[in-house]
Amino acid sequence: MAIKIDLKRPIIEVEINGLQFEYDYSDSNLKKELEVGENALKKVAELDDQNGFDDAKDTLREAYDVYLGAGSFDQIYTLNPSIIELGVGYVSLRTGLMEELEKRGEFKGLKQSKSQKYIQSKKK
Repeated sequence: MAIKIDLKRPIIEVEINGLQFEYDYSDSNLKKELEVGENALKKVAELDDQNGFDDAKDTLREAYDVYLGAGSFDQIYTLNPSIIELGVGYVSLRTGLMEELEKRGEFKGLKQSKSQKYIQSKKK
């Protein structure tokens, strides 16, 4: 008898202002996110003068494109040309994706320490 295992595609569907995107949480994409994501949050927090807007726009473009695919920032910016709103949207996107991944159990194993895993395995 064969053991059948169906793995899910690492995709979460995302809708922003009626536009449809897919968030890919494959290993290679997660690595890119780590490099880009925190930098984008810093730039959003530093928005206070005109010079910061250009930097923030470029950083947000890179972040949205890493999270939702190439060209996603430009599609969203066309509908809502506000760096402040896209910054708020980016924070909401990251928060929502993390919550969805936790709900799906994707990060469950990462949150437990090795000792907690060992104790749980011994209880069974």
